[in-house]
Amino acid sequence: MPVKIPPVTVRAFDVRASSTAKTVGMPRNIAALCPTFSPAMDAGDVPLLPPNRGRGQVAVISQSGGMGFAFFDHGRPKDLSFRYIVTTGNEACLEASDFAEYIIDEGKTDVILMLIEDIKNIATFGRMAEKALRAGKPLIVNRLGASEAGARAIRAHTAAGGDDAAYRALFRKFGIIESNDLDEMVDTAAAFIAMGKRLPAGHRVAIASSSGGGGAWVADACALAGLDMPVLDDATRAKIDVYLPPYGCSQNPIDVTAQAIHERGYAEFARLAASSPNVDGVILVVTGRHPRFLIEDRDHLIALGRDSRKPVLLWSYTRPATVCVDLLNEAGLPLFTNVHNCARAMRLMADYRATREAFLKGH
Repeated sequence: MPVKIPPVTVRAFDVRASSTAKTVGMPRNIAALCPTFSPAMDAGDVPLLPPNRGRGQVAVISQSGGMGFAFFDHGRPKDLSFRYIVTTGNEACLEASDFAEYIIDEGKTDVILMLIEDIKNIATFGRMAEKALRAGKPLIVNRLGASEAGARAIRAHTAAGGDDAAYRALFRKFGIIESNDLDEMVDTAAAFIAMGKRLPAGHRVAIASSSGGGGAWVADACALAGLDMPVLDDATRAKIDVYLPPYGCSQNPIDVTAQAIHERGYAEFARLAASSPNVDGVILVVTGRHPRFLIEDRDHLIALGRDSRKPVLLWSYTRPATVCVDLLNEAGLPLFTNVHNCARAMRLMADYRATREAFLKGH
């Protein structure tokens, strides 16, 4: 039976357990109270639950207190709304699986980030993971201790251990997304929050870029991620070619050119690329350093984030200005500054959809 946690006005837990006692700090969001040592919470004006513009919420479950709040720290610039941050220590009482099962049963969280050192009860974890897959709530997990040195570290930290091969087989069975990179985990969560209701139906992606080199860079990253980049169909290319100068290219990657971006903006080319029956998603390459191009395109970007039936991910090849980050957050378009995280997020979304559809069909 799933653990029963009484309903509270809690948005973060900091759990520390020992063999003799357990203390639980349960901050109230309204009181801006968060009893944790993490410097991520030093800024008292940073809410756990910001206005999320009708989008989903994220939960963090971590055996490490410091790393649990690191997810929060990395996710706030992406406007992620954190419903829970649970740090479970050595889990002498409740385990990460127990908290995850409660969160899934509650039904108000859309993506769960987990940092775990072992799985004490395989049956509980499997039941929780099956519930998550059935409900369409992605679990993005880093299981520490895969290396010999890492295993020594977690034994010293929480006395944890486990069979890495068995864990990975369990993860594959239930579509659990594995990652060992903090930024990639947060980037993937942001992509699922923004595009979770329109996951790619396959691995075919269109790339539209104002920079020819930037488009080629994304193409290489997509190839490494196992994505396909087919040439667009003739009808879609004809619609795009109307706006391109002679030195542009509509095949895929689409070299939109800076001139066409000045004249038409970014959103129109993403919309046209997404209309191709040859692709399942779009990666739009932008420069977020100078706000003017994105600000002038604001209404169209918001419409793109609202109306596109296929996922659209953005990669900025320059460091984005804060105003551009805020605008794209408003539009619900996930912005990446790491090209490989962008490509991998598209692949992970496609794989998750395929795994879940196969699971539901078989059950």
